[in-house]
Amino acid sequence: MRGYSYQRVGPLDAAGEPTGGRSLTEFSLEARVKTGLFGGAVGLVPFVDAGTVGPTATPTLSGLRLGAGLGLRYQTNFGPIRIDVGTPINPRPGDSRLGVYIALGQAF
Repeated sequence: MRGYSYQRVGPLDAAGEPTGGRSLTEFSLEARVKTGLFGGAVGLVPFVDAGTVGPTATPTLSGLRLGAGLGLRYQTNFGPIRIDVGTPINPRPGDSRLGVYIALGQAF
């Protein structure tokens, strides 16, 4: 989930280490905005992500974490190159203020 470090959305033990879970709830909303730069190959992507990991098999919204940010897309012949910068909206102690995510291909 953009805005949080790997495995930092779910339950943590007393030492702040992830304990895992049995259910996952996640949502993502992004707008893909074409800029016209480089012949239309560059786009901007504002986004909001939300999610939680639960200890029970039935998903809930308990402990829901929110992240938001802005991404840049560069369309190539083999798929988009994605660079996203996200920040947690409701961070816990120890969460980073910013996360940078680089990937190749569509997110969904």
